[in-house]
Amino acid sequence: MGTDIKVSQIASEYEHLGMTPDQIVEAHPHLNLADVHAALVYYYDHRDVVSREWHEAETLMATLQARYPSRATGLARVRS
Repeated sequence: MGTDIKVSQIASEYEHLGMTPDQIVEAHPHLNLADVHAALVYYYDHRDVVSREWHEAETLMATLQARYPSRATGLARVRS
């Protein structure tokens, strides 16, 4: 696509957030409708690859959250 947005992000917005292709274009004005549809075609043809990427991102987020808890979480622990 030549943009700095990943197919997995577009697919996630479509699948998990329930955004329509038009809404995705509104959220990312550097994309056009053909870009979004091309990303979704890739997603449907390569679900295993995209699902693996989602899983890796979730694992990374869990690791980072455990390693660097938010200040709000830290304050709640101190006050308890």
